[in-house]
Amino acid sequence: MQVKHNSFRHGAADMPKFRNMPPMSCLKAFEAAARILSFKEAANELCVTPSAISHQIKSLEAFLGTELFIRNGNSINLSEKGRQYAFVTRQAFEMLNSASKEIMLSTDSNQLKVITSEFFKDKILDPILNDFKKHHPTIEIEIDTISDEVTLQSDMDFQDCLFDVALIWGVGEWPGADTWGVLETRISAFASPKMKGIEELNGDISTINKAPWIVNKQFPSAWMWWLSALGLSNFSASQKLLEAESFYESYNMAVAGEGLVLADKTLAANDVNSGKLVNISVKDIGSFAYYLCSPLDISNKRSVKLFREWLLNQATIHKWPPLRGMLRQNTKGNVYSLK
Repeated sequence: MQVKHNSFRHGAADMPKFRNMPPMSCLKAFEAAARILSFKEAANELCVTPSAISHQIKSLEAFLGTELFIRNGNSINLSEKGRQYAFVTRQAFEMLNSASKEIMLSTDSNQLKVITSEFFKDKILDPILNDFKKHHPTIEIEIDTISDEVTLQSDMDFQDCLFDVALIWGVGEWPGADTWGVLETRISAFASPKMKGIEELNGDISTINKAPWIVNKQFPSAWMWWLSALGLSNFSASQKLLEAESFYESYNMAVAGEGLVLADKTLAANDVNSGKLVNISVKDIGSFAYYLCSPLDISNKRSVKLFREWLLNQATIHKWPPLRGMLRQNTKGNVYSLK
């Protein structure tokens, strides 16, 4: 008997007509900028540069043949057509997000999606991650990075997200998340032993103005906050301040010997032990903390629970500074500390 294999071919009428669909990258840039009304903040959210957002918006406007934003100096507002397009774009993204999330939650897969800062990934997670893979070889872990500056936003969305775990820095209160305290940051001043004038810094806090201070532009008042906490509110830099676009950049500038940086003692420990940095202050100040957060509806997912148990055990093994305080409940989810 001869078996016939019917090949299915789409006719022209069957083919989806998406010729009028702009690139997805342009739509993502537009949706974020339209919602926040800031190219800079949209860039932070999408982990790209503001110029990249501006380029994507201009490409979209050229594609549509109309202006979507009214630009006035550094401020932007939506045009009438921009408002209409933003409404439709937002609805489309919400539908895609809901459908994607429903499929992801329909099976308890062995995939685990983690987001964290590049700095935490580099200094804390990467050196110990092989231990997790050794104990849980069937779990496929994917790690994406975001900036610490983004995680400080209290409106970070855990209700409509496409990740399983967030290891983020902040105050520990994010809507829609179960939050576990992992590591309390203790901020101190660091410099490279090859920095010019390092020999003049003798551990006395009063000598730190003999070297340039590196300032993260996202937290321009960090040095004043730190000095004030040490009782030196009237203390000021005697040399030119060096600016960095992010904390990770400011830290790398210090490693390169360009100046002093404020950093967490635990995250800087490996570089101190290897001789790349020296702690030039005998005092440190408690700051925010790093938390392990999961959306409430997947907090008990198998891969999430295994990763959480493993990381909290690592915190004990490596003696990361625990958060002060006990378990507390709030309307935004559960917040736990290691004590």
